This record gives sequence, C-alpha cells and structure tokens, in this order.
Amino acid sequence: MATEIDALRDQNRRLREALRWRDSENFLKYAVVQCVAPLITEYEKHLEALNGQLKYYQKQMGEMKLQLENVIKENE
Repeated sequence: MATEIDALRDQNRRLREALRWRDSENFLKYAVVQCVAPLITEYEKHLEALNGQLKYYQKQMGEMKLQLENVIKENE
C-alpha cells in the first residue's frame, strides 16, 4: 500500500512538473507574440512610408529624365 501511494505521489509530482513546463512554454510563446506584434505593425507602417517615398522619387527621376532629354535635343 505504501509503495502504491509513493508511486502515485511520484506520478503526481511528475505530472505537475510537466504541467508547469507546458504552462511556461505557452506563456513564453504568448509573450513573444505580444512583443513582436507591435514591432511588425510599426515595420509595416515604415515600409509603407518608404514605398511612398520610392514612388515619389521614381516620378521625380522620370521628370528629370524627360527634362534632360529635352536639353540634349536643344543642344544638338
């Protein structure tokens, strides 16, 4: 009887340890998601702003190219 009780206590202890381990892993995953989500949002906003700047500068470069071509034609 005492060995059965000891075995059950040992099993109970191992199960509690496993549960604590699983809970700590889930907490870490949740914490990482909570931490990374705002960073991804800010990154996407920054990327969107950079894409807007890129389009603006591409438009400017196109206009400058046309002006340069006109100057070259005038000088010929």
